[in-house]
Amino acid sequence: MNAEQSEGATVREINAIDGVRQSAADAYLRPFTNRGNLTIVTEALVERIAFAHGRGERVHYRERGETRSAIATREIVLCAGAIGSPHLLMLSGIGPADHLRSHGIDVLVDAPEVGANLADHLALPLTWQSIRPIEPGVNQHGDVWAALRATPGSAFPDVHLSCVDLPLAPLGLQAEAPAPGRGFSINLGALDMHNRGTVRLGSDRPEDAPLIDPAFLNDERDMTTILAGIRIAREVIASSALDFWRGHEVFPGPAAEENSGLRVYVRSAAVSYNHASCTCRMGDDADSVVDLDLRVRGVEGLRVVDASVMPSIPAANPNATVLAIAERAAAIITGEEAVSG
Repeated sequence: MNAEQSEGATVREINAIDGVRQSAADAYLRPFTNRGNLTIVTEALVERIAFAHGRGERVHYRERGETRSAIATREIVLCAGAIGSPHLLMLSGIGPADHLRSHGIDVLVDAPEVGANLADHLALPLTWQSIRPIEPGVNQHGDVWAALRATPGSAFPDVHLSCVDLPLAPLGLQAEAPAPGRGFSINLGALDMHNRGTVRLGSDRPEDAPLIDPAFLNDERDMTTILAGIRIAREVIASSALDFWRGHEVFPGPAAEENSGLRVYVRSAAVSYNHASCTCRMGDDADSVVDLDLRVRGVEGLRVVDASVMPSIPAANPNATVLAIAERAAAIITGEEAVSG
């Protein structure tokens, strides 16, 4: 899946060393926790960024009920993700002017695209009963993975099929139709999504969650991709290689043979693939939120470094892309060349 061309089926690659999952913190942060110039504060809520003469001066945060400030001698780097970063920018006065004023927030920079362009992928399970017991996977419950072109003319793989040795039930249907006691699933991920949603303030209080509208399935092209992916998954499970295992289809089930039934299932079962991005778009145009060096337009001393700066969402799991953005940002900030390979 990390090859130059990812199309096809493969054993799933995972971030693990010696059988233990490795997070970005394990790889980049924990080896350096004893550095004298690094202070880590946990269980803290960042409330806003304060500016003086148009420059990011300090970060106000709340730690166990007490308000504190961190002063920036050089610059502030915001890495709160595609939901948290635009939320914090808007709380700090950078965002759509009318929206900020409606919440009583003074406008520092009128930036209409802060919190706009929210992109994500969709996922949903397809589940079958198994006529025989299934041994669990070696590393996890989904060891086999495929990236395929479901729609005619697609320039790249537009769906993921992840084979899972568990009978998954859609979150929205678990109460009325639980999964069988023994079965397996294909988790379908739709990658070439055209939906563009928003992140907006729920209030001017930092502890209040933002309002997230992913605009899922607002574009008919996205439904077309998902329906094509379901047909491919059904073809895979119908192959003679799975005669030894395959029982009846549970989800979507025989009642969803036609497109009308499948559409109802998709709208009931689809959830976020948890790949939110693009809400602080990078670009060389005046409307972009950050420039090509990830500096927030309209102020000084503030950068955004996370999935929110992507101009468009990649047709892949974005984990590696986010790490590449972070490595490139570190090279820009330090003045070093980005490490390749």
